[in-house]
Amino acid sequence: MSVWTWCGFLAAAALGACCRYLASLWIQRRVGGHHPWGTFAVNVGGCLVAGLMAGVALHQGLSADSVTVVVVGGIGSFTTFSTLAFESVRLLEEGETLVGLVNVVGSVVIGALAATAGVGVTTLW
Repeated sequence: MSVWTWCGFLAAAALGACCRYLASLWIQRRVGGHHPWGTFAVNVGGCLVAGLMAGVALHQGLSADSVTVVVVGGIGSFTTFSTLAFESVRLLEEGETLVGLVNVVGSVVIGALAATAGVGVTTLW
């Protein structure tokens, strides 16, 4: 990986993490409630964008360096498995077993569907 790709990766990762925090907080404040909707929304949205970028890489010839910077750096830090795990365990510890399990399963299933939809959309271009 070149120095410029590495620098782009670091910048995209920093930007993605900051955007995740702000977007998750903004969504959670608007929706409210006990379920971590902010994290759910950024993870599913990130999966959709990652799928779109993967589709562009596969079908339109996006460079490996661009994928590294945008998908791995930016979208990888925008989405967050650790927060999903933390919030799900918190729900389980608080006795919200069904909500915690739905959070995990729903995030994985809907995230995978969003990524698949993103790849699928790029085949139409």
